[in-house]
Formats: sequence, structure tokens, C-alpha cells
Amino acid sequence: MTRRPDIQLIACGLLLLLAIYWFSMGPAESELVHAQSEPRQDASELLVVSGKQLVRQHSFQKERTFTGMVRAKRHSELSFEVGGLVTKCLVDEGSRVDANAPLAILESDRLVAQQNQTKAKLAQAEARLQELVAGPRGQTIEAKRDQMEELKAMRDLAFGKKERSDQLHNSGAITAQERDQFHYDFLSVESRLSSAQEELNELVEGTRQEQMVAQKAVVQELQASLNSIEIDLEDATLKAPFAGTITSRLIDEGEVVDIGMTVFELIEDQSLEIWVGVPVELTAQIMQQEEFEVTINDQVYQVKRSHLIPKLNRETRTQSVLFQFIDESVSKHIYSGQIARFRFVETINEAGFWVPTDALVRGTRGLWSCYTLSPVDPEAEGITSSTVFAVERRDVEELYTLDGNVYVAGTLQEGDILLTEGTHRVVQGDRVRLNSPTTDRGESLEPVGQTGEK
Repeated sequence: MTRRPDIQLIACGLLLLLAIYWFSMGPAESELVHAQSEPRQDASELLVVSGKQLVRQHSFQKERTFTGMVRAKRHSELSFEVGGLVTKCLVDEGSRVDANAPLAILESDRLVAQQNQTKAKLAQAEARLQELVAGPRGQTIEAKRDQMEELKAMRDLAFGKKERSDQLHNSGAITAQERDQFHYDFLSVESRLSSAQEELNELVEGTRQEQMVAQKAVVQELQASLNSIEIDLEDATLKAPFAGTITSRLIDEGEVVDIGMTVFELIEDQSLEIWVGVPVELTAQIMQQEEFEVTINDQVYQVKRSHLIPKLNRETRTQSVLFQFIDESVSKHIYSGQIARFRFVETINEAGFWVPTDALVRGTRGLWSCYTLSPVDPEAEGITSSTVFAVERRDVEELYTLDGNVYVAGTLQEGDILLTEGTHRVVQGDRVRLNSPTTDRGESLEPVGQTGEK
């Protein structure tokens, strides 16, 4: 009675060891044990399966979608270059405008007054310049010569009086003060004659070059001031720099605006482009292609590549590619700010095989597997048929899925015969027959590799 618990304990231990051994065996080992325990030696009773010969691919194409945004080619925040009182607003939000169309006007009465004043000063300066260029008239020179003759006569008269005053003073007839007065009159006339002679010389020689240069500078200064006023008058009318649509109006009549203050927002909505951010490693492939497709509001549009922005986005670390609509008339139904879906077929240079999705079975540690068929020696197996194959398990890595086919890489080899149907009915080591007999080279087997590949 005392040994029965020991026997039960030993039995439980054996069961535990069997359970540990069973779970430690992977699916491949369990399938092998199952295959060895239940070999199928009778060819007529073997399972009939379908298989295809694998063809290695050096690359595959993967369709990718990126999100972009529709933008107007030009978007401007318009402002006056001069400050002043707004007297007229000629457009409103949503208005279509042509290039150089007036949008708003500032008060310009003060500028007009300054313009008239500057014009008058300019006319005066130009007249003076013409006078200097023409030089003195002949009548002026003759008048100056007549004045010279008159002064010479006055000098001779004053000289005679001075001589007589000296004689009278020596005889005591006049005082010294009276004599000095005659001397002063002579010197005064002599000085006036000398000044008149210099003026006559200037008239004969003509206008000096320095005077003409100075007067020309005055004329140029006034012309520059007049041009500045005319520019301010022109800037008092705000005009559209290009044709587009007013999206925002920020002023009304009666408001005073400063220089550079935004008053309108204008976009060129008839000429749109699409900005798409793509990974840097894809830009080289995109630049090799000209035309693409984008989807906007479930509508597909044809676009052409415009150019590449040579700068990375700091937030997304992508590079922007710009596209233009091939048919620009479609932009009438598209607006700036809409989301666009850009589709691109990327070529990935990685060797592998295309296999049907049904050919995959779940493997160990999250991997996938598939079955291949290897010919067996009928004599060694004791089988009369020559179309018997052994099932072998191969681990693969799934790279891409498309239209019921999977691009895989792993332990598969070029020319392997892939089990395409009934994978749930076989395990590794099973003997099966193909539903379409093959030669030693397998010419009658349909290759796998083109299906689903773009």
C-alpha cells in the first residue's frame, strides 16, 4: 500500500516528459515522424497534387501611394508701396481679375499739388539753363561798352579835378579836406571803370562751364523729384501683378493703410501644380519617368513631372516633387489646397520568386513556408510509377503581395517544383503524384514568376 503513491508519481513524471518532448518537436519534425510512420508506398493510392516550376526574378515592382497637395503656382499678399487714405475698393473676395487690373485707389490730392509745384520749378531751372547755354546778347555787350566809355570820361574829368586841387592846395586856396575829396572821387571812378572792364570781358568770353554744370545739376534734381512724385501717384493705385482670383480683402473705403500692409490676397488659380513629398531614395526613379497619375476626389488625372526641389522637409524628411496637369483645362474643377494621391510603381532590386498565396503555409517563429516536390527513385521506394515526388518544406520570407501572389525570398532555388494546391493535405516527407506528368527536366510544368508581376 505504501508503494502505490510512488508508482503514481513515476507515471506522472513519464507523462510530463512525453509532453515536454512532444512540444519541443517543431512542426517539421512532427511532420517527418508522421511521414515516416505512415509511408505511402502504393502509387495508385498516392495523393495527386498540382505543381509549377519556379523562375527566379531579379527584381519586383511595388505600387506605392503618397499624399500631396494642390497649390497655385503664384500666391501673393498685395500691399501699397505708399501709405494713405483708401478712397476706392474696386474688387471683392472671389472676384476674377486680369493682370494690371486696378484693385484699390488711395487719395492723391497732395501728391498732385507737389507734382505741379515741382513742374513749375523745373521749368524755371530749364529756362535759366537755356540762357546760360545761349550766352549774353550782343546788345548787352554793346551797352556794357558804352558804359565803359562813359566811365572813362568820368575818370578823365575826375583826374583833372584832382590835379587842379593839388595846385590850389599848394597855393593855399583850398583846404586839405577839399583836396582829399577830389582824390576820393577820382579813385571811385577808377574802381567802377575796372569793374565794368571785368564784366565786359566776361560777356565777351561767354558763360563759364562751372555755371552750366551747376545749373544742369539743378535741372536733374528737379526732374528726379518729379519722377518720384509720378511713381508715388502710380503706386497710389494698387494693380494685380497677374491674372487670378481675390481670396481675401482686408480693407474698406476710408481706412488709412501703411506701407507694406496686406490689403488683398491673390492666387493664380488657373495654373495649378501638385506638391508631393517622397522619400529621397525614390527621387532617382521618379526623375526617370515623365508622366504619372494622381487621384483627386476619387478622380484620376494625368500629370507630368515638372521639377524637383533640392531641399528636404525638416519635419517629414522627404523631398518635394512638383507636377503639372497635362490637360490644364481640368484645373477649373480643382482648387488650391485639395489633397492629391500620387501613385508610383517602385522597382525593388531584390532576387526572389512569385508564388501563389495558397502555396504558403505558416512556419515557425512567425515565418512562412512552402512545399516543393523532389523526384524520388521508384526502385528504392518500391513504387512502380515514375511520376512520384517527395514533399519538402522550404522556409521563405514574404516581401510583397499583389493580386493573389506573393513575392518571396528564402531557401527556394531556380527550377524547384512548387506545390501550388492542397498544402493542407500533405506534410514533409509525403509521397505524391503530379496531375500532369513531367519529363526529367520538367518541360511540361508551367513556370511560376510572371503571374502578378508588373
